[in-house]
Amino acid sequence: MSRRGCTKEQFFSETDMETINMDNRLKDLMKTDPKVVNKILRNREYAAQLKVQKANHIQDLQRQADALKM
Repeated sequence: MSRRGCTKEQFFSETDMETINMDNRLKDLMKTDPKVVNKILRNREYAAQLKVQKANHIQDLQRQADALKM
């Protein structure tokens, strides 16, 4: 489905809009290039996922190290 006819409200979720409204840089970008804003938000989500994955991996490695010490 094409997003060409979508409004900003349809293009972004309520959570996205709250994030945009709290960030002046994103607010300014919304006026000129909403696709860039969308990309920035998706990149932030992906970075947060990677941070969680990394923390889980470190915990797993720590458990393995503790098991080897015993």
